[in-house]
Amino acid sequence: TEKREMATTVMGQDISLPVIISPTGVQAVDPDGEVAVARAAAARGTAMGLSSFASKPMEDVTAVNDKVFFQIYWLGSRDEIL
Repeated sequence: TEKREMATTVMGQDISLPVIISPTGVQAVDPDGEVAVARAAAARGTAMGLSSFASKPMEDVTAVNDKVFFQIYWLGSRDEIL
């Protein structure tokens, strides 16, 4: 049987499979929250998304996995943001 190569590149990041773990609000249920998810993603060689409403600081998350995409929620009107 032929082995399939699942690795790819997303926005300059090499990942082992074409899956990125999206931000999920229930990550805060675990004491390690997003850090635990980042650790699991790193163990599989893939990336994760981190919400601007994450329960853990970005620095803690990126310390265990440098393949993190940040999801920003813009708050306010367009005029306030720009």
